[in-house]
Amino acid sequence: MKKNKLLIIGLVISIITWVTTIAFELDLFELFVETLHKLEIYEIDEIIIPSFIFIIFALVNQTNQKRKIMVEQEKLKIYKAMLSSTHHIINNFLQKMQYFKFTAEKMPEFPKNLLDLYEQNINDAKIQIKALGSVDYIDELSINKSVYPQ
Repeated sequence: MKKNKLLIIGLVISIITWVTTIAFELDLFELFVETLHKLEIYEIDEIIIPSFIFIIFALVNQTNQKRKIMVEQEKLKIYKAMLSSTHHIINNFLQKMQYFKFTAEKMPEFPKNLLDLYEQNINDAKIQIKALGSVDYIDELSINKSVYPQ
């Protein structure tokens, strides 16, 4: 219903205009032509058709802009949902890896340099996840730049 709101309004106005025209025996087109003839002395009639064309294109442009905004909002919503799910998965993974680290620290034969490398990799992942979550403009280039800074 909301999608066709303007269509329904236009249909109702058209039917009302048609019924009024028939009921009062009006000829709206002839009325319009007579008005244009009266305005001929002011040269306003030459402005009406170009203005009408401009208004139609302005309305089409506005409709297209609204549609683009809605698509972008939907993309943003999907991106945020995907990002939230990714954070959930990564956080679960990090929790499991903390258990791995805890177990490795208890083993004296486990090499210390591997634990340091492990810590560095975890910190790098946290930084990249934070950067990915702070992307302002959602497109492939921005997302890639946030994860793979130069």
